[in-house]
Amino acid sequence: MADFESKKVLNLVLPNESELKTTFKPDFLGGVTVIEAKGSSVKETEDGKLVDSPVNITAIPYFTWANRGPGEMAVWLATENKFAKPLPPPTVASESVISASAKKSSIIAINDGLLPEHSNDRSVIYYHWWPEKNSTQWIQYDFEKPTEISTSKIYWFDDGPWGGCRIPAGWKLFYKTTSGDWKTVETNEDYPIVKDELNSIQFNKVTTSAVKLEVQLPEDNSAGLYEWVVE
Repeated sequence: MADFESKKVLNLVLPNESELKTTFKPDFLGGVTVIEAKGSSVKETEDGKLVDSPVNITAIPYFTWANRGPGEMAVWLATENKFAKPLPPPTVASESVISASAKKSSIIAINDGLLPEHSNDRSVIYYHWWPEKNSTQWIQYDFEKPTEISTSKIYWFDDGPWGGCRIPAGWKLFYKTTSGDWKTVETNEDYPIVKDELNSIQFNKVTTSAVKLEVQLPEDNSAGLYEWVVE
């Protein structure tokens, strides 16, 4: 089940009492039957309160979800607010335009504000570069406007010992200068690479329109991440 009006679906609530209606749309996705219902979208305010607003939910056949651009997919939706994953308050990262060396729909995971319980938590969407290995990959945030930043936090994905992703061999941060060049951030700290926790680094404040994360993949494995926070 997916909502084609929104790229975020895990925060949707479909109450048990909602009426479901089926409609065949010949000019939509090559001609499919969809299921429509009234529901709500749950968001978290900056003071920690949950608020919801009415939305129209449209469920499409599973096979039509693929190859439609970045977006989440859900087979089951919450029936009450307490079971949904509310959208967190907007941040510099969540309001950014994302690009990356590997174009995958799961790229939306890295700025959705959802953190896993551990580095192999399959209940939270993640982004990865598999099957690439032993190479340098990148992700870029383009901000809405020049923004002052001084902190970056990353939660790495690692599905060892049986999967093909491990924590990376290394990573670096770059920011875009006013002349359009990329420059490494200045920091006295080592870049942390640790499983099961946010890896945080502080650097000298910069005002920039974009920031780039470069990741060195391990020699024999790929790598991935759940979340990339920029503050």
